[in-house]
Amino acid sequence: MSSSKEFHRPFENQILATLPYNEYQRLLPYLESVRLLQGKILYSAGETIRHAYFLKGGMASLLSVTEDGYSVEVAMIGNEGVVGLPAILRVNTTPYQVVVQIPGNAMRLRSEVFTSEFNRGGRFQDLLLRYLHTLLTQISQSAACNRFHSVQARLCRWLLISRDRTQTETLPLTQEFLSQMIGCPER
Repeated sequence: MSSSKEFHRPFENQILATLPYNEYQRLLPYLESVRLLQGKILYSAGETIRHAYFLKGGMASLLSVTEDGYSVEVAMIGNEGVVGLPAILRVNTTPYQVVVQIPGNAMRLRSEVFTSEFNRGGRFQDLLLRYLHTLLTQISQSAACNRFHSVQARLCRWLLISRDRTQTETLPLTQEFLSQMIGCPER
């Protein structure tokens, strides 16, 4: 049976919820609860990463943006993950734009604390490396889908992943937004 202290942990984020009690307690004083509104840009491509965001709900997209302003989504992050992983790779800038698609709450952590805790090793490092592998797999799959699948198949994949990440049947998005996410800009 869990101790009563563990009932106050933010179980909505799977990475934080999986941490051993002592590792979570080290992070707790630095975690800040924030509300992420739809359309909020967490990072622009090339921007310095100042915070990592452990999503508790909602969904964020990693967007690859071309010089002429076209964008395509390369990955989605929900409560299974964290936004800001390049910081632990000793790259303090992000190669993509990160935008909130579905509003939700997150626990925000300054990048210095995020990197320092990662460098300690332990379960936190292990979880982040495993999540990084999952994210890279998702980005690779997105590239293959954008190249080889029909628009209908890409939309179905996007809707299924969004449903999985948000645990909701209702996605408050426009058709224009969806077309940008699946790489089918207006003509």
